[in-house]
Amino acid sequence: MVDDSADCVDGETHTIQLDVWSRAVGQVECKNIVDGIRKALNRSQPELAESAVVAVNIPICQIVRDPDGLTTHGIIQVEIMVEVA
Repeated sequence: MVDDSADCVDGETHTIQLDVWSRAVGQVECKNIVDGIRKALNRSQPELAESAVVAVNIPICQIVRDPDGLTTHGIIQVEIMVEVA
């Protein structure tokens, strides 16, 4: 969590990582899941009971092969900027 407070507004940035694993042949299944998550995050604006979401940013969205050679690993990092009430 990063404090993003300005002079008149209290704010925070929360960073979370979502991970996807697939053992399907190739990377297509994992890429499709990661792409679906990315699109869903870009389409929605989460609502909070006591604060307001200012922005949602996805700085990292990548597909890598796991060391076992069989598993594809999707990584999605999400930054959510929140105005604190």
